[in-house]
Amino acid sequence: IDAVKNSSRDGKQIEHNISVRKISVSDYGDIMALMSNQKIHRFTVNGSHLASADAGEIIHVMEITSGEMLVTGGSRGIISIRTLHDLKVQGEIDLSSHGQIQCMEFSSFTTNPTQQYLFIGSSDGFVSVVMEPSRRLEILNSSMSTLGLWN
Repeated sequence: IDAVKNSSRDGKQIEHNISVRKISVSDYGDIMALMSNQKIHRFTVNGSHLASADAGEIIHVMEITSGEMLVTGGSRGIISIRTLHDLKVQGEIDLSSHGQIQCMEFSSFTTNPTQQYLFIGSSDGFVSVVMEPSRRLEILNSSMSTLGLWN
């Protein structure tokens, strides 16, 4: 979408020059579109507009998790986690000390069906691995038990 024209009953036409930069589609058919004006929009497959939010930065990566959250990262060096329903930010991971977020990938379904690992590449070449907090505790408990340090 590079140009959209709207017209009214009085014959006036308005042309919008906003292009889609990124698109992500959920398992349920929700379409997330990042526009050139850094607004995120949620649409149904039929094109009905459901929600929108200002990203507040230049977005470089945008993914939908298996848990139906929208995860974005960009020029501020912060990963934002939003609910798909209303696109409100539920949490952030600050990696700004490593520069901009350049790429991001969840662990694959074949190796890890819960997508609990998130790999994030920053502009300084640093790669961060983020794990779901309850899973970290589970791994720690298992390791401590194996070493005989926990009952």
